[in-house]
Amino acid sequence: MIFPTGAVDMILAGKKREDWRPACNVKVGRSYVLQRGREATEQRITIVSLTEDVELGTMTLRQAKRAGFKTVNEAWEDWARRFGTWNSKQQAVIISFVLGDQTDKPRLLAARPGAPHGDYVTLGQRQLPGAGEAIPALLQAKYSGEARAARQALRDGALEQRTRRLVDLVRDTAAFTSDPRLLGSLRVAERGLLAVQRKIGA
Repeated sequence: MIFPTGAVDMILAGKKREDWRPACNVKVGRSYVLQRGREATEQRITIVSLTEDVELGTMTLRQAKRAGFKTVNEAWEDWARRFGTWNSKQQAVIISFVLGDQTDKPRLLAARPGAPHGDYVTLGQRQLPGAGEAIPALLQAKYSGEARAARQALRDGALEQRTRRLVDLVRDTAAFTSDPRLLGSLRVAERGLLAVQRKIGA
Protein backbone atom coordinates (compact mmCIF):
# COMPACT_ATOMS: atom_id res chain seq x y z
CA MET A 1 0.00 0.00 0.00
CA ILE A 2 1.57 3.26 -1.15
CA PHE A 3 2.05 6.26 1.16
CA PRO A 4 4.13 9.46 0.91
CA THR A 5 7.52 9.27 2.65
CA GLY A 6 6.42 11.40 5.61
CA ALA A 7 3.34 9.24 6.15
CA VAL A 8 5.44 6.05 6.19
CA ASP A 9 7.69 7.55 8.86
CA MET A 10 4.63 8.41 10.99
CA ILE A 11 3.19 4.89 10.57
CA LEU A 12 6.48 3.30 11.65
CA ALA A 13 6.61 5.65 14.66
CA GLY A 14 3.05 4.71 15.65
CA LYS A 15 1.71 8.23 14.99
CA LYS A 16 -0.56 7.38 12.05
CA ARG A 17 -3.30 4.74 12.21
CA GLU A 18 -5.72 6.05 9.58
CA ASP A 19 -5.60 7.37 6.04
CA TRP A 20 -8.27 9.31 4.12
CA ARG A 21 -8.45 8.69 0.36
CA PRO A 22 -10.92 9.35 -2.48
CA ALA A 23 -11.10 5.58 -3.11
CA CYS A 24 -9.21 2.39 -2.33
CA ASN A 25 -9.11 -1.27 -3.34
CA VAL A 26 -7.83 -2.79 -0.08
CA LYS A 27 -9.85 -5.29 1.96
CA VAL A 28 -10.49 -5.54 5.69
CA GLY A 29 -8.43 -8.28 7.35
CA ARG A 30 -5.80 -8.36 4.59
CA SER A 31 -2.19 -7.27 5.06
CA TYR A 32 -0.27 -5.18 2.52
CA VAL A 33 3.37 -4.24 2.02
CA LEU A 34 4.02 -0.72 3.29
CA GLN A 35 5.44 1.26 0.37
CA ARG A 36 7.34 4.55 0.51
CA GLY A 37 6.20 5.87 -2.84
CA ARG A 38 7.05 3.03 -5.26
CA GLU A 39 9.72 1.64 -2.94
CA ALA A 40 8.63 -1.29 -0.76
CA THR A 41 9.68 -1.33 2.90
CA GLU A 42 10.22 -4.46 5.01
CA GLN A 43 7.02 -3.73 6.95
CA ARG A 44 3.38 -4.61 6.33
CA ILE A 45 0.13 -3.12 7.57
CA THR A 46 -3.13 -4.93 8.22
CA ILE A 47 -6.44 -3.26 7.38
CA VAL A 48 -8.75 -3.06 10.40
CA SER A 49 -11.74 -1.23 8.90
CA LEU A 50 -12.98 0.81 5.95
CA THR A 51 -15.51 3.64 6.38
CA GLU A 52 -16.90 4.73 3.02
CA ASP A 53 -18.90 7.75 1.81
CA VAL A 54 -17.56 10.17 4.43
CA GLU A 55 -17.66 13.87 3.54
CA LEU A 56 -14.18 15.35 3.76
CA GLY A 57 -15.53 18.44 5.56
CA THR A 58 -16.79 16.34 8.49
CA MET A 59 -13.29 15.39 9.63
CA THR A 60 -12.83 16.01 13.37
CA LEU A 61 -9.62 16.97 15.17
CA ARG A 62 -9.49 13.49 16.72
CA GLN A 63 -9.69 11.89 13.27
CA ALA A 64 -7.04 14.27 11.91
CA LYS A 65 -4.70 13.25 14.73
CA ARG A 66 -5.28 9.55 14.08
CA ALA A 67 -4.30 10.29 10.47
CA GLY A 68 -1.03 11.83 11.74
CA PHE A 69 -1.83 15.55 11.63
CA LYS A 70 -1.85 18.24 14.31
CA THR A 71 -4.92 20.05 12.93
CA VAL A 72 -7.82 19.42 10.56
CA ASN A 73 -6.55 22.20 8.26
CA GLU A 74 -3.18 20.46 8.03
CA ALA A 75 -4.98 17.26 6.97
CA TRP A 76 -6.97 19.13 4.32
CA GLU A 77 -3.80 20.79 2.97
CA ASP A 78 -2.18 17.34 2.71
CA TRP A 79 -5.26 16.06 0.84
CA ALA A 80 -4.97 18.92 -1.68
CA ARG A 81 -1.25 18.14 -2.21
CA ARG A 82 -1.87 14.42 -2.69
CA PHE A 83 -5.06 14.47 -4.74
CA GLY A 84 -5.07 17.89 -6.43
CA THR A 85 -8.30 19.44 -5.15
CA TRP A 86 -10.11 19.90 -1.86
CA ASN A 87 -13.86 20.14 -1.44
CA SER A 88 -15.72 19.87 1.88
CA LYS A 89 -18.46 17.78 0.22
CA GLN A 90 -16.02 15.41 -1.47
CA GLN A 91 -16.57 11.75 -0.56
CA ALA A 92 -13.70 9.96 1.13
CA VAL A 93 -12.85 6.51 2.44
CA ILE A 94 -11.27 6.22 5.90
CA ILE A 95 -8.79 3.34 6.05
CA SER A 96 -7.88 2.18 9.58
CA PHE A 97 -4.90 -0.13 9.99
CA VAL A 98 -2.35 -1.57 12.39
CA LEU A 99 1.35 -2.01 11.77
CA GLY A 100 2.49 -5.52 10.96
CA ASP A 101 0.95 -8.63 9.41
CA GLN A 102 -1.82 -9.52 11.85
CA THR A 103 -3.60 -12.06 9.63
CA ASP A 104 -4.23 -15.39 11.39
CA LYS A 105 -0.97 -15.40 13.36
CA PRO A 106 -0.52 -15.77 17.11
CA ARG A 107 0.21 -12.53 18.95
CA LEU A 108 2.61 -13.23 21.80
CA LEU A 109 4.11 -10.80 24.30
CA ALA A 110 7.80 -10.46 23.46
CA ALA A 111 10.43 -11.55 25.97
CA ARG A 112 12.55 -8.63 24.74
CA PRO A 113 10.17 -5.85 23.64
CA GLY A 114 11.28 -3.09 21.31
CA ALA A 115 13.40 -3.17 18.17
CA PRO A 116 13.74 -5.11 15.99
CA HIS A 117 10.63 -7.24 16.63
CA GLY A 118 8.36 -4.85 18.56
CA ASP A 119 6.31 -5.59 21.68
CA TYR A 120 4.66 -8.67 20.18
CA VAL A 121 6.07 -11.67 18.32
CA THR A 122 4.61 -14.68 16.50
CA LEU A 123 7.25 -17.26 17.42
CA GLY A 124 6.99 -19.10 20.74
CA GLN A 125 10.76 -19.04 21.35
CA ARG A 126 10.67 -15.22 21.44
CA GLN A 127 7.65 -15.10 23.77
CA LEU A 128 7.79 -13.88 27.37
CA PRO A 129 7.81 -17.09 29.47
CA GLY A 130 4.46 -17.81 31.12
CA ALA A 131 2.54 -15.19 29.13
CA GLY A 132 -0.51 -16.38 27.23
CA GLU A 133 -1.51 -15.37 23.74
CA ALA A 134 -2.56 -11.71 23.50
CA ILE A 135 -5.81 -10.50 21.98
CA PRO A 136 -5.40 -10.24 18.16
CA ALA A 137 -4.42 -6.77 16.98
CA LEU A 138 -7.42 -6.53 14.67
CA LEU A 139 -9.81 -7.33 17.51
CA GLN A 140 -8.01 -4.96 19.88
CA ALA A 141 -8.23 -2.17 17.30
CA LYS A 142 -11.93 -2.93 16.77
CA TYR A 143 -12.68 -2.79 20.50
CA SER A 144 -10.61 0.37 20.91
CA GLY A 145 -12.54 2.03 18.08
CA GLU A 146 -15.87 1.03 19.58
CA ALA A 147 -14.79 2.30 23.01
CA ARG A 148 -13.68 5.65 21.53
CA ALA A 149 -17.02 6.02 19.73
CA ALA A 150 -18.96 5.16 22.91
CA ARG A 151 -16.97 7.65 25.02
CA GLN A 152 -17.49 10.35 22.39
CA ALA A 153 -21.24 9.65 22.28
CA LEU A 154 -21.45 9.97 26.08
CA ARG A 155 -19.48 13.24 26.05
CA ASP A 156 -21.62 14.64 23.23
CA GLY A 157 -24.84 13.66 25.05
CA ALA A 158 -23.73 15.31 28.30
CA LEU A 159 -22.55 18.42 26.45
CA GLU A 160 -25.81 18.68 24.52
CA GLN A 161 -27.80 18.41 27.75
CA ARG A 162 -25.76 21.17 29.42
CA THR A 163 -26.04 23.40 26.36
CA ARG A 164 -29.84 22.91 26.30
CA ARG A 165 -30.02 23.98 29.96
CA LEU A 166 -27.98 27.09 29.17
CA VAL A 167 -30.30 28.02 26.29
CA ASP A 168 -33.30 27.68 28.64
CA LEU A 169 -31.53 29.81 31.26
CA VAL A 170 -30.74 32.57 28.74
CA ARG A 171 -34.36 32.59 27.56
CA ASP A 172 -35.67 32.70 31.14
CA THR A 173 -33.30 35.58 31.90
CA ALA A 174 -34.52 37.51 28.84
CA ALA A 175 -38.09 37.25 30.14
CA PHE A 176 -37.09 39.33 33.19
CA THR A 177 -35.83 42.40 31.36
CA SER A 178 -37.03 44.91 28.79
CA ASP A 179 -33.67 46.69 28.48
CA PRO A 180 -32.80 46.59 24.74
CA ARG A 181 -29.05 46.40 25.47
CA LEU A 182 -29.44 43.39 27.74
CA LEU A 183 -31.89 41.71 25.37
CA GLY A 184 -29.44 42.17 22.48
CA SER A 185 -26.62 40.55 24.45
CA LEU A 186 -28.86 37.69 25.53
CA ARG A 187 -29.96 37.07 21.93
CA VAL A 188 -26.29 36.92 20.86
CA ALA A 189 -25.63 34.40 23.65
CA GLU A 190 -28.66 32.33 22.62
CA ARG A 191 -27.57 32.25 18.98
CA GLY A 192 -24.08 31.15 20.02
CA LEU A 193 -25.45 28.34 22.19
CA LEU A 194 -27.81 27.18 19.43
CA ALA A 195 -24.84 27.06 17.04
CA VAL A 196 -23.00 24.88 19.56
CA GLN A 197 -26.03 22.56 19.73
CA ARG A 198 -26.05 22.21 15.95
CA LYS A 199 -22.35 21.34 15.89
CA ILE A 200 -22.78 18.72 18.62
CA GLY A 201 -25.63 17.11 16.71
CA ALA A 202 -23.80 17.21 13.37
